[in-house]
Amino acid sequence: MFSQPTTEAKTGTIVITDMTHNAVKLALDFCAGKYLDAESAVDLVGVYTFADKYDITAVRQRLEKYFDTALTLENFLAVTMYAYQYSKDALFDKCAEYLARDSDVALLPGFQELDKDLIKAILAKASTFKKAYVAEAHVHEDFTCNGCRKTPIIGHRFTCLICSNLHLCQTCEKNGIHAQHALVRTVNYNTAVPDIHEFIHDWVCDP
Repeated sequence: MFSQPTTEAKTGTIVITDMTHNAVKLALDFCAGKYLDAESAVDLVGVYTFADKYDITAVRQRLEKYFDTALTLENFLAVTMYAYQYSKDALFDKCAEYLARDSDVALLPGFQELDKDLIKAILAKASTFKKAYVAEAHVHEDFTCNGCRKTPIIGHRFTCLICSNLHLCQTCEKNGIHAQHALVRTVNYNTAVPDIHEFIHDWVCDP
């Protein structure tokens, strides 16, 4: 990378702005023969991005073998990010099919941290395999979970029947957040939801 008449070649310094510090450190350590201890999908794909950008073939090939292994809950996020970022269509289809078979994948903590466009793409692709499998993975645009503050809410959305404009994701509802009030569940835009104020009036006033 210092063989061309670039700023890096003149100064002997490389300024990297398109990868996290941790990803670069992991990549350099991996190149030096250390164990690749990436704790997140972002870091793992970041190491591959570093190897790809600076044409480090050995590292790139080793990670490509990892990304091409059988999908599991442990590697799903990293493989999906890699397939989407590098336009590996066949691999991305495998990820979508895996999600279609097991919609609980969308409940992984890191899933909601993925790029919003990636989330939309993987859910749309998964729905082409079997819509029933991704019913729980619907994206509720413009809704924020009052429990964990994640937005948009992915999966079932729960709305409080008492409080005004209070919504929970299915993870927070499952963990008992706001258990003091009754909640109504919305699966997707096809879910018929009664007028909440009218529902409460009927519920309270019905003899």
